[in-house]
Amino acid sequence: MTEDQRSGRQVPAPAPAARRSNAERSRQTRERVLGAALACLMADGYARTTTLAVQQRAGVSRGALLHQYPSKASLLVDAVRHLAVQQGDALERRAAATPIGSDADWLDLLWESFASPLFGAVLELWVAARSDHELHGALLPYEREIGHRLRDIARVGLGRPAPPQFDLVLAMSLAYFRGVALTAVLDADTESQARLLRGWRKAVQVLLSPDASTGRTAFDVPTTSGRLPSASICVPGERQDAGCSHDHG
Repeated sequence: MTEDQRSGRQVPAPAPAARRSNAERSRQTRERVLGAALACLMADGYARTTTLAVQQRAGVSRGALLHQYPSKASLLVDAVRHLAVQQGDALERRAAATPIGSDADWLDLLWESFASPLFGAVLELWVAARSDHELHGALLPYEREIGHRLRDIARVGLGRPAPPQFDLVLAMSLAYFRGVALTAVLDADTESQARLLRGWRKAVQVLLSPDASTGRTAFDVPTTSGRLPSASICVPGERQDAGCSHDHG
């Protein structure tokens, strides 16, 4: 209660403002904890990151940390999600603001999410999740969430109605980018990486473009084995291996 100076009566204190202040303090604590968790994860890896180390780096009490994150798995998955949301917001702004000119544009947007600290953090969690069932369960919803968001960003970046095979080509692109980014962990040959990315852009152009004479894409060509024909993975303009046809020019 506070005293009204004009009437001398007691009036209720402004509780909503106090609640907002508490909410702001809680948000700031969460930001410090998630930032510290990411820093520990990137510096020490999943196995050596502990909630105690995160607490000390964040400068918060044990109770404050455990109140929001009762387990290491929930803490580190939410830390990675927090970073992914920030990067996703930035990619969405770029996708909406960048003039779209070719398939390379949406592929470049996707690649940015792999050529960033986010991939290293996610990689730590993936490896640990193989044998940590609690982490595995916490990580799956995040993976679905970020996968849906990357699909939406790619569709905006495409700049035209997505063809029927787009989601499959997107999934193939994500798998390819994971492989390239994983290779870069041990071999930071930027020239080789750039060559691989250029090759994939050409492959995607073939996979998404219908044949001028038949109107069919590489995915429409029937095969007896149920696999894609070899022509669908040839890269035009580069040396072709034996058995790779030139049906797509």
